[in-house]
Amino acid sequence: MLRRTRITPIALAALALTSSCQEIVVSTAVLSLAICLRDSNVHVRVSSAEALGRIGSGAKDALVDLRSVSEDPALASQAAWAIARIEGREDPTLAEVEVSSAVSFEVIDVDYVTEDSWRMFCGGPERNAVVDGVDLPVEWDMERGENIRWSAALGEVTYGTPVLADGRVYVGNDNERPRDPFVRGEQGILLALRESDGELLWQDTAPSLERGVERFLLATTSSPPLLADDRLYYITA
Repeated sequence: MLRRTRITPIALAALALTSSCQEIVVSTAVLSLAICLRDSNVHVRVSSAEALGRIGSGAKDALVDLRSVSEDPALASQAAWAIARIEGREDPTLAEVEVSSAVSFEVIDVDYVTEDSWRMFCGGPERNAVVDGVDLPVEWDMERGENIRWSAALGEVTYGTPVLADGRVYVGNDNERPRDPFVRGEQGILLALRESDGELLWQDTAPSLERGVERFLLATTSSPPLLADDRLYYITA
């Protein structure tokens, strides 16, 4: 009689791909991953779909489950890729699958990169991180304040790059240096700072996960926002 043990999707994938794994281990991994496709945590669902695709033809028992969740926007590309891998069809890369479902930013009539705006990661859809026609300093010194307009203290873990538009600077970080006395503990934070002097205008918070991959994800907002028209979009992880 098999006893069920909770194992993370990543650990199951590694186990299933080990050359010395026995068939019973692969079957157990596939069953557990298929169950994880319906987990309430989106990161668990995405990791499970990708892990099943990595297993390949040995994960045929999960095809019905993969097809049933393929309508989930968060799983669409990973599920399509996993199904193709399992069925032995031409092996698309995840990047190729994702292109078909990606949002086209060309339909938004916005000048992403100007003298006073930097509206997304690397500036604009071209991702070249270049500003044309702007005389930017090539040297600066924090101690002397040379070519420094202002500075703002962030948390301990800051991965997201800042974006700028309409007199505001947006940057994600953690809550190790709380700016709001009513917001304590591990949180992902998106700060909106005034472009002229760095003063805090407002912040958005995303509490750390309470289950699933809680310890796998850092409690920080690592996604640089996208600013389009009068909207701001960002991922809270």
